[in-house]
Amino acid sequence: MESEKTLALRQQIASLVDEYASLTLGPKPFVPGQTAVPPSGKTLGAPELHNMVDAALDGWLTTGRFNEEFETRLARYIGVKHLITVNSGFPANLVAFSTLTSPKLGIGRSLLVMEVIAVAAGFPTTVNPILQFGAVPVFVDVEIELAISTPARWRQPSVQGPRPSCSHPGKSLQSRRDHRDMS
Repeated sequence: MESEKTLALRQQIASLVDEYASLTLGPKPFVPGQTAVPPSGKTLGAPELHNMVDAALDGWLTTGRFNEEFETRLARYIGVKHLITVNSGFPANLVAFSTLTSPKLGIGRSLLVMEVIAVAAGFPTTVNPILQFGAVPVFVDVEIELAISTPARWRQPSVQGPRPSCSHPGKSLQSRRDHRDMS
């Protein structure tokens, strides 16, 4: 519980945030060739600054009460019982594979023989969760001119012989069939 002094300081800081927002984040005239256009189209105002400052004052620089509220409201909005937010694609892939391999689904162990399509020019953070959970990445090239993948351009990794152990105890990549270069 906060003391009267800390609540008074928060109110003072909130007042300063409002003043700062009105001076720096208000509408400005657009001057062609001079005014920068942000690529993300983000819009920040006093409410967003208040949330950021409140989170910092709470000491929560990752997830905290704002994230919990967002997850609860989003889950209710889309009509699901459970929801978790992540900060980027890599943890999203880890959460997806963790969910797919959960014993609660009753099908999780079937991933030991699953092949997962991955873009050949993608990030290692896309391939690592595939390997970590015992699946086999199947790399796909993309037609640059069309920005699409075609089955004729699909490739499988050329892997022969014993496979390294997966990072999860009890799961081994050894049990899958050998893959030969199909190019």
